[in-house]
Amino acid sequence: MKVAKFGGSSLATPLHIKRVGQIIQGLKIDLVVVSAIGKTTRHLLDLHRRAQQKEPYDAALANLISFHEDIFQKTAHDTDKNGPLLRLFEGLRRDLRGETSLPEAALKDRILSYGEYLSSFIISAAFPALKRIDAPRFLHTDGTHGQAKPLWDRTKKCLQQGIDPKGGPYITQGFIGQGPGGHLTTLGFEGSDYSAALFAAGLTARELTIWTDVAGVYTADPRIVKTAQPLPALSYDVAGAISSHGGKVLHPRTIAPVRDHHIPLWVKSSLMPTRPGTKITATPTPAWALTCPGKENTVALINTTLSQRRSLQEFFDFTALTQVDPLVWVAQTMDTSADNMLQEIHDFLMTYV
Repeated sequence: MKVAKFGGSSLATPLHIKRVGQIIQGLKIDLVVVSAIGKTTRHLLDLHRRAQQKEPYDAALANLISFHEDIFQKTAHDTDKNGPLLRLFEGLRRDLRGETSLPEAALKDRILSYGEYLSSFIISAAFPALKRIDAPRFLHTDGTHGQAKPLWDRTKKCLQQGIDPKGGPYITQGFIGQGPGGHLTTLGFEGSDYSAALFAAGLTARELTIWTDVAGVYTADPRIVKTAQPLPALSYDVAGAISSHGGKVLHPRTIAPVRDHHIPLWVKSSLMPTRPGTKITATPTPAWALTCPGKENTVALINTTLSQRRSLQEFFDFTALTQVDPLVWVAQTMDTSADNMLQEIHDFLMTYV
């Protein structure tokens, strides 16, 4: 099986969705995992906050509904078949009004799940060949709301017994699962990558591709470092270090399921689908990368050599250079911002190499 995950930025407009359909059909993808469209999850978080704090939210809700209705009308194969969309809107209204007896954490997860349900319905309406399946039927978790952990043995059994690899193509939701009591749970913010990796592992997929808005994993965040270069190949360990120490392309928990099942992981751009992207496997590579791990005036040096670090220490006025992981050293300075420091270190390493 080929499994692919499309993030919110890949689904942001009708044109984006058309392009996604071309990728699905052209590459004969067997299972599609989708995030919420655009920034929908953030909007749902805001709606939940407003409802809990008794603040007005009618206008924000109307905007969210209008946004999805517009995309549906511009992409659906048959716009008259909008019943599931209307039912999702009504369910969201009821949940925001608090017309359930769910605990607050469970209600929040359910409200957030509407983004993926809306997305999977809209994409399946645009491309009717896709068979929509409900992720929580297969992805079982420990029930922890907001940061659920998968129950792997049960999940794997449900996937292998419930999905015919030759019966697709299928589309399902990222980010969500169900706990022991049947309540919806979420895997953590932007957890759809992780969902896709779990589906791929459970179905022993031939490959998993994460489609996003950048053409692979780069030597640094290309939005910050203008000279950043795409990396054609990475090992699972280096990719995991990048995602765990501030890299934005992959969810940190994505690597383990594909690594444990020896599944090649690709990162590609749905905006530039002909670009080669980054292939992540067990094969070691000399590739290095830089990230901002979140602390002020710090840069993470990932998979750099001792020689490279010594040269950096001679050239830069680091106040500290600390190893925090077998592949990760964190450099700190008081002289400049992390973004400027990232650019300067990157340019030095590119010259040095």
